Order: sequence, then structure tokens, then C-alpha cells
Amino acid sequence: MVNRPNVCLIVMDTARAQSALPTENPGVMPNLESFAYEGSTFTNAITTAPWTLPSHASIFTGQYTSDHRTNAGSLSFDPEVVPLAARLSEDGYETAAISNNTWISPEFGFDTGFNHFQRGWKLTSEGVELTDIVRNNDTRTGQLRAILSNLTLTDFPATVVNALYNRFYHKKYDYGAKLTNYRTKEFVSKTRDEPHPFFLFLNYLEPHLEYDPPKSYRYEHKPKGASATDLDSVNQEQWEYICGNVSMDDADFRALEALYEGELSYLDYRLGNLFEWMEEEGVLDETMIIIVGDHGENIGNHRLMDHQYCLYDTLLRVPLIIRYPDSVPEDTTVQKLVEARDIYPTVLDACGLNAPEKDEVSSHSLLECSPKNPSTTEGRDYAFAEYLVPQPDIEQLKNRAGSAERADHLDSLDRSLRCIRTEDWKLIKASDGRMELYDLESDPEESEDVKDTHPEVVSELSEVLNSEFGLVKKWDREQFNEMSGSTRSQLEDLGYI
Repeated sequence: MVNRPNVCLIVMDTARAQSALPTENPGVMPNLESFAYEGSTFTNAITTAPWTLPSHASIFTGQYTSDHRTNAGSLSFDPEVVPLAARLSEDGYETAAISNNTWISPEFGFDTGFNHFQRGWKLTSEGVELTDIVRNNDTRTGQLRAILSNLTLTDFPATVVNALYNRFYHKKYDYGAKLTNYRTKEFVSKTRDEPHPFFLFLNYLEPHLEYDPPKSYRYEHKPKGASATDLDSVNQEQWEYICGNVSMDDADFRALEALYEGELSYLDYRLGNLFEWMEEEGVLDETMIIIVGDHGENIGNHRLMDHQYCLYDTLLRVPLIIRYPDSVPEDTTVQKLVEARDIYPTVLDACGLNAPEKDEVSSHSLLECSPKNPSTTEGRDYAFAEYLVPQPDIEQLKNRAGSAERADHLDSLDRSLRCIRTEDWKLIKASDGRMELYDLESDPEESEDVKDTHPEVVSELSEVLNSEFGLVKKWDREQFNEMSGSTRSQLEDLGYI
């Protein structure tokens, strides 16, 4: 073993616990199941926010959204706390990131502390964005003139290569997993400075809408009685469904979930390939590997698709598995409550560093939560999550709504949310004054609001939630006017705007 471990933090973007955890959905991710036997699985890991931007910011800082303030109302990641990569870089780690989600990119500040940052939608980090150059020109002649006047000979080759890659190859086979594995192998075996330990962050986008697994995985989880056509023709326009323009029944959502699980199975294949290679290279046991979902997904749950507008466990409970033979016991399941932001102090702890002594930063190292006897593990009494600004903006959706009745439903989603969760209960409070209480022990799917029959639980949890964050108030939104055209296009493809 090395004195200071390498660290590989893998985010399975949009992977929810109920679908991705081998303990709950065996057979979908068999390589992850084998991997879990070699480490600790946390079955009650709660993310701090239901979508990518704020949840990643929490993982990188150990903070809640209210503290790092990175959300749809403030798109820049510029925390007061030194982010994880920067902290490790200061201590001699070589840091690298490979991101396939546009939110997690230099444009929004997420390259802070990384010596190397690669974007999955670019074949090379050089060159400029053609979309930004031609955005104000409607004619081909005008676009060509803009390109010739703005591109230097130095920029030209990389710019053209990136444009061709984005147009003809990116997302044609997968959402970047194959290329991410290749780039990871290049970094570990060739690029990095060998004497230094490394911190590697990987964001895999495969489970994200649109669910389009490669052919060999597309029908692997086809429901009994369904046809290939049922899967190929099912609606995947989440906002059209939420706006009431598309009707979907249980069979549609079973087909959609089958495609989602196909994406997970394909990602599992790529992860298995990566772990096998790391073992062959002799770096697997010298590396702490953390696999986590940044948030989950609604696939018809609660009359929603995608991962916005709510704080139900379909979005908040995520897979979390840690493998590091030196410090993490193998074949261990931890059922106690933990938070995804606990990854921040966990990595620092493993690397011999202390988390900042600030109340708003987690000091809850998960290394202390996985002893040989998990029944004695000390977890959290409470987990919290926030959804501060709706994304996309509700007014955008109302313009698409198919009926006035559905527009009224969309109005009900236009609010800020906070929740407090114990192992048995969840209380959700909204900025419009509404509250929901769920008995998770008897109703894990959160289908029956029981606030009226358990006022004492509402009072207790509400007091703790208000003490932690104050009253829930509606947050303001900034416009997307500082976003480049290429980034806007990428986020539109992902369904965010």
C-alpha cells in the first residue's frame, strides 16, 4: 500500500439507488455488485439536491446548497470553502477531471483545482467553439466570414476536429463512457507524474435522458409482454409529459425504465472494464474508489419525469459504494443515514488531511461509518436536501402547457423546497407554505402524506429544519445571459433549458 492513496471519484450521473444498487436491483449492474463485495455499500445515502449543478458542488465542498449557493439562481461555482480538487492539489496530488455533463465544466467554475480537465463533448481541449463564432449570423456566407475572421491558423485544426466530433460522433454510440475510459487509462498510465498520488474525478452521463443504450443492451431488460417497438417508440420528452401534452400509462413507464436500466447495464460494462484494467496495472488496491450517484430520476413517479421540482427519494437516495482495502472493510452494508456531501471529509480523511472546521462543512468521514460490525455504525440522525430554484423556469413550461388545468399544476411546482429526513420519516416544506410528511418505514414510495395524523412528528422535524436553515423562502433566479451559445446548445440537448 502507498502511504497516501490515489483517489478515484466516480459519479454515475442520474443513477438512483432503487435501480442501481445491487442490493435492491440485482442483475442490472453485475460488475458493480462484484465491486461492492470488495468494499462498503451505503444503502441510505442522501444527496443534498435533486440535480447536477448543486449536488456536485456539495460533493466538492461538503456543504449544502444554501452554503455554497451554486444552483439555478446562481450558476457559478465559486465557494468560499477550498474545493476538494484544489485542497488535494495543494497537498501534492495531481488532479484530473473527465466530465460528460455540461454543467460540470470550466464555464461554471468546476475546473477549480484540477491540473487537467477534459470535457466529454470535445475531442481536444484546444480550439474555440464554432457555435459562439457563428451564433449572430443567419446565412452560410456570414457564418463563413465570421469563422475566417475569428479563427487563427493555430486554432483552426482543433476547432474543426471538435466540431466534426460533436456533429458526427459524440452521442452516436454512447454518452462518453468509452472515451472516458480511454482518457482515464491515458492519464493513469502516461500523462500523470508517477511519483505523485492522483485524484481523478469521472462523471459518466449514460443513465441521463435520453435513454439510448447501445443495441446490445437496449432490450436486455424489456418487460414481459412488451415488444422492441414499445421501447423504441416510448415518449422521452419529459417536459411534454409534465406539461400535459403527452399521455403515458404504466406500460409506457415500464418501457422507459427498461431503457434506463439498459443504460445502467452498459455503464456497468464500462466500469467493469476500467476496474479490470486498474487491477492489471497494479493501481486498483492503491486507489480509494468512490462510486456515487449525484441524484436520481423520476420515471413517472409522482407524476414527474426527469429530476426536477421535488425532493422525493426517487431523486435523493443515491447509490454509494467505497472500495479501499487499506481502510474500508469488504462485503459490508451500512444502513445508517449518510449524505453525499460526506464524501468531502472522507477523501480528506483518507489522504491524511482535515476538513475545514466550519459548521457548514461536513466533518462526517465515512471511514468512521464502516467498521467491521456495521450494526454499531454511527450514522446521521438527520439528512437534509434543498431545491432552491426551479429548473427549467416554470414560465417556460407554461408556454408549452397543453391545457389551462395543466398550467395550474405547473404553478404548483414554482416554489423552493427543503426537506429533513430520518431513517423513518421525511418532512418536505415549501416556500408557499405547503408541507408533506411521509412514513418511510411503512411507505417507502412516499405515496401517502400523513402530516394530519402525525402533528407531533411534523412539529419536531420542522423545528430541526428551521434551526438548520431558517424559514423556506423563494429564491430569485438569474438569467442565462452569460452562457455561451455552445453551452446553451449542450444543455438544451440534455433537457435543462
